[in-house]
Amino acid sequence: MTENISNTTNPAPKKKKGKLRKLLYFLIFVIIIWVYNNFTLKISRQTLYYDNVKNEIKIVALSDLHAEKYGISNKTIITAIKKENPDIVFALGDMYSNYSVIGEENIEISVELMSTLISDGYPVYFVPGEHDNDKSYLQTLSENNIKVMDYKTDVIRVDDTNIQIYGINNVYFTNTFNLNNEFDSPSDDVFSILLAHIPMYDYYEHFGADLTLCGDTHGEVVRLPLIGPLYVNGWIFPKITSPDNPLYDKGLFPYENGNMYITSGIGNYPFPARFCNRPEIVSITILPETKKESSAN
Repeated sequence: MTENISNTTNPAPKKKKGKLRKLLYFLIFVIIIWVYNNFTLKISRQTLYYDNVKNEIKIVALSDLHAEKYGISNKTIITAIKKENPDIVFALGDMYSNYSVIGEENIEISVELMSTLISDGYPVYFVPGEHDNDKSYLQTLSENNIKVMDYKTDVIRVDDTNIQIYGINNVYFTNTFNLNNEFDSPSDDVFSILLAHIPMYDYYEHFGADLTLCGDTHGEVVRLPLIGPLYVNGWIFPKITSPDNPLYDKGLFPYENGNMYITSGIGNYPFPARFCNRPEIVSITILPETKKESSAN
């Protein structure tokens, strides 16, 4: 007499399958959030009013590209800039990364971006950061008609308004740093813009340009809603734990008779870890003070 024994395998418990499915959905959600926060470009717009401006001026500021191969493409950045159609483009340093794993290609991406903007008819002014302070790189930019503002000044006219542009290399400085040793003080009658990679609010306020543009901070990379940056200069959650300390992370910071604007930049260095702080280009519309008065009525 023989017995028929059927070998059956028990199906995985439904609870286990459910947990694996939830874990998969969670991982997909995390990846989508990570990609959105690190590899999609936004345009941050700001409108400012000045009594020494005679007509509308549109400027675009970009910074901290870092030019990694799998970052936001030059095509995406140029398309966004063309939509804004600025009168001037300012590049605020760290447009490539020292010691990049892709080597010379890192530099080529940066040069190509700014050179294409020049070819498209946009004046481009550049100041160096700690990553792109190499003399041969600055020479290459100059050869491509990009204005390298390494302690230099220039005047550009937009319609009826003259703009005095100052640019500095402030990567290495001491407590004796004084812009008035480098430039004459800005005239109240001429609209003035100071370009500097590193935000140094007290020094720039003392100098007194109508508008100062900076990068460097990357917006402090990780930001939480209502709480702000996770970590700045040794402070954890500085807006909560050290509310009395001045914090110049990103955005607009007024000073007497002027403003400093810090962009969080485009790139991810040394690795993509942005949260609630997407890569950005900054588009600033500058209008006569009278336009502010008329818009309020």
